[in-house]
Amino acid sequence: MIDIILLTHNRLENTIQCLDALYQNTTVPFKLTVIDDSTDLTPEYFVRLKRDNINYVRPDVVIKSGNQAINIGVKLTQSDPLVFLTNSTFVEPDWLPVALRIMGTDPKVGLVGFKILSPRTNRIMEAGYGIGRDQAAHRWTHIREVDAVGWAVVLFRRAALTELDEDYYIGFRGVDDTDNCYEMRGRGWKIMYNGFGSAFHTPRSSAGLTTQAMLDTNENIYRFRRKWRKRYKM
Repeated sequence: MIDIILLTHNRLENTIQCLDALYQNTTVPFKLTVIDDSTDLTPEYFVRLKRDNINYVRPDVVIKSGNQAINIGVKLTQSDPLVFLTNSTFVEPDWLPVALRIMGTDPKVGLVGFKILSPRTNRIMEAGYGIGRDQAAHRWTHIREVDAVGWAVVLFRRAALTELDEDYYIGFRGVDDTDNCYEMRGRGWKIMYNGFGSAFHTPRSSAGLTTQAMLDTNENIYRFRRKWRKRYKM
């Protein structure tokens, strides 16, 4: 039984599609922990949803970052490894087994990412990437070590995940997932890209793309470069 942490924030239609994909396409037995701070009808939906393997959690505070949701979810779950994803992510058939085998055969693997596709174009959005070189596998399905992966959906080992920083970056404006990967690599863990598992992802579907969002994203990029520029010569 594997634990899956799901972060939901409004966009109930996304959540329903996300859950449908999970239950249709996950062949591994799982328990789902939902971290939700929605202000729409999402709470009512989960009250009426009859699923024995769902633990619905509504924190007392507004979730300010994905890292905060992961920190909460890790404390409420038990499996090792475990999965994190957002409600704007829709997994494809047989997305998980190969990732589990990758982690099971190498104790140094701390995180496995997946091939992330655009629902609008069906093209690859993310396939692992690195610093100072092209590691975006936009034309290949393969497995390899990378510097970082996007965290729309990831499989991670508990030992690789220390308490994640919830405050350095402006929430839900990108960069923090890459930062988490670099922190793991700095502690000696491998980050793997798994091209044999895929999911569709709609970025910024909850927050939207506004002028303030663009300013926040630019600020996060500045903070990221300031933090890592000496190590990676940014």
